[in-house]
Amino acid sequence: MAVPSASFGTFAASVYVVDYGDFENTVGGPGGGPEPVGRFTARNVALAAGYSTDIVAGIGAGLVYKLGQCVNIPSQVGTTHAVDLGVQYVLPTAVRIVIGATVRNVGFKLQVNNQAQADPLPTRIQVGVSCGLLRPPPGSDRFDLRLMADVQGVVGRGELAPVTLLGAESGAGDVLRLRAGYAFLDSSARGPSIGVGLRFGSLALDLARVFYEAEGLGEKEPMHVSFRVIF
Repeated sequence: MAVPSASFGTFAASVYVVDYGDFENTVGGPGGGPEPVGRFTARNVALAAGYSTDIVAGIGAGLVYKLGQCVNIPSQVGTTHAVDLGVQYVLPTAVRIVIGATVRNVGFKLQVNNQAQADPLPTRIQVGVSCGLLRPPPGSDRFDLRLMADVQGVVGRGELAPVTLLGAESGAGDVLRLRAGYAFLDSSARGPSIGVGLRFGSLALDLARVFYEAEGLGEKEPMHVSFRVIF
């Protein structure tokens, strides 16, 4: 949900849920093989509140506060807090070029059992550029085209290990958006992705699908669904 204001900037709130499904809990059986003793659900939930505003002409900044909860085995829940900080600059050129930088997931470690076993957050620094190659006149139904490139790396856990992500977005105004990208990651989690966005008045629905294995899961990523209310 986003609430823009010409005088006070833009306020936003969101709920992010990743449900990895149900898994079988097993122990060693009498015959030496695994014996099922129950099932558990792995789920991540994050509540976020954000604010962004223009600082001076062409320069804007934003802040997002996130409250995250990880439920990975029965009766154990880990909760933590984090913030995202970002800034962008719109170049004064005929072709719309936007340069942005952000630091994401800066906050406390995720603690489930005790402090010694707490896990650091996946803090990342990201720098990107967006170029609007086709910009139809305001109110036009003609298609536009925007190309994007990001470089991001891990912070606070050894080497930066930068990776590159490329993307393209096109569509007819805000009604229909088509998206495609490719992640050049140095692991099995690399490959193409596609997405589509639909907007009906103040309601927006986004669908995305990646075609590579999720790191740590060893299986294909599910369909990602985003529902937004824009005031």
